[in-house]
Amino acid sequence: MSCLLPALFAAVGTAAAAATLAPRIACAQPTDPRLREVQYDARVVVTVPVKRGVVTHIVLGADEAITEVGAGLGGDCSKADAVWCIAAQPGGHHLFVKPKSGANAPNNLAVVTDRRTHSFRFVVLADGDSQSPVYRLVVKPPAIAAARPVAADPLPAAALLLPPVTVQTAPPAPAPATVVAERLTAAPHVVNTAYSIAEGKGSEDIVPTLVFDDGRFTYFRFPGNREVPAVFHVLGDGSESLVNTRMEGDLLVVDRVSRR
Repeated sequence: MSCLLPALFAAVGTAAAAATLAPRIACAQPTDPRLREVQYDARVVVTVPVKRGVVTHIVLGADEAITEVGAGLGGDCSKADAVWCIAAQPGGHHLFVKPKSGANAPNNLAVVTDRRTHSFRFVVLADGDSQSPVYRLVVKPPAIAAARPVAADPLPAAALLLPPVTVQTAPPAPAPATVVAERLTAAPHVVNTAYSIAEGKGSEDIVPTLVFDDGRFTYFRFPGNREVPAVFHVLGDGSESLVNTRMEGDLLVVDRVSRR
């Protein structure tokens, strides 16, 4: 048995539409209105009235085990400033929800089990509200629909002539060593060419015609048939340190990027 809240959805055109869109609230048991039950339906949100300082016990199906729980307004019981306390044991099927004294706004709760996903909305009753909060809510497993007999009609001739489905698989990812080798042998990508050249006296023969970097290495091009100079890195204190270089085609490659 399930209960709906049509009064909250009076703006919906028909009663059938209201029944489809309205959230579900658990039905009270004849013996005690604080003990309720509802049948699981993945399409609806179960609305549960709760009261500050009162623990609500939610019992899920015995055939499922809790794997994850998430609350919209939080529910860490160990935090003194938390206004909600929500406790659940992974692998179990019991939850305990208690709004604290500072809880006013509704809180939503998503519960994922190994079989189903549950959606709850907890509405905090005002002090003095005549409506009873829910002490225990039992969520019954969904009803099992009767299996329909399958007709034994043969497939039409057109269906028998359909071509087989071709499954295209993605090519295997290259090995890390291959990726590194390809990147090392790839042509340099010009990232920065904003370099200034200070030409000293008698250094005309070693002035580069091109300087740029790709974010990792610095590249120099010198006029042909000339001796390639050594490259030094100027430290912060003004001292110099020799850096590693190598030739790639007509470019001198320095294994770093430096301001000077």
